[in-house]
Amino acid sequence: MIAKKVRPKTVAEYINAAPKEARVKLREMRACIRDAAPGATESLKWGMPSFSYKRILVTFAAHKHHIGFYLLRQL
Repeated sequence: MIAKKVRPKTVAEYINAAPKEARVKLREMRACIRDAAPGATESLKWGMPSFSYKRILVTFAAHKHHIGFYLLRQL
């Protein structure tokens, strides 16, 4: 039987499960977003780290060869 990969439940778990090379940049992005939107709530949406304030503001994700940043609402 093949073991199932455990899905992260928090942003910290997501970052720790990301490829080693991407972790530093993911942590930097997280810190920048926290500074820019101090009242935003951090969670996972669609399996990606997200920040919300009344609505989802941004999400970001580690991919094989890049990190994606997705703006979902104008600030």
